[in-house]
Amino acid sequence: MTQTFRHLLGAVGAPGSGPGSLPVPGAALWLAPGFQQYTDLGTALVTADGDHIEQWNDQSGNAFNGTQTLDTNPHRPFYRPGITNRSKATVEFWTGGGGGTITPLNLPDALGVALAAAGEGEMFVVFKNKEANSGGAVTKRGSWHLGTAGSSFLLWEDGKIYESFGTNSRKDAISPGTDLSSGFHVYDVWSKTNDYGIMLDNASIFTTNVNTVAFNTTNLKFGYDDSGFAGLSAYVSELVIFPFKLSGAQRTLMTTHCT
Repeated sequence: MTQTFRHLLGAVGAPGSGPGSLPVPGAALWLAPGFQQYTDLGTALVTADGDHIEQWNDQSGNAFNGTQTLDTNPHRPFYRPGITNRSKATVEFWTGGGGGTITPLNLPDALGVALAAAGEGEMFVVFKNKEANSGGAVTKRGSWHLGTAGSSFLLWEDGKIYESFGTNSRKDAISPGTDLSSGFHVYDVWSKTNDYGIMLDNASIFTTNVNTVAFNTTNLKFGYDDSGFAGLSAYVSELVIFPFKLSGAQRTLMTTHCT
């Protein structure tokens, strides 16, 4: 596969020191922890606990910024400097049980178009759920809309993962094997033709050799999946998406970086 993405770390100018670099080059999207998060569309940096984030800038060089422009603040994620991972502030995504106010970020259609053109992809999410895995009606947490198979949940009311990143056939009822509210975790999912896998903290929790790659090219979201149920309820430190499947060695490097 020929990569068409730029990897110009630090190309997006803004106040403050840079986020460093990723150990694996070629990311399509990198929302770096505690860096270039704004209360507006790119001029006023967050400063105080509870500030609402309207834009979180992409550090990959592709300018695939995450935005939420609804003018009512409860629709926007929260800046949480007091809840940290790797000494960096996190972002709180919150939704009331069974629905209510949601706090997603919209991602550019161009990201979906690029991933669809690449024909494969891999995503890393560094997060800590706000609820235990116990399940129940409140736990219907639509996590992202980045595939055509429908809803993704982290977690559903059965305490299981339902994943549709980059596929036309959702992978259902996957046990995380650990309490996702116990601390920060590295969630890793990839989609490639007849190759689909999910890892948690560098340990495999799902694989299959039956898969058709399908990224949605409109209405991309992180923090909500348009299912009509609740959105993500978690503290998120970092989001990275690559337009290719990583090697095992690269995956280990990324997990170490995210930990």
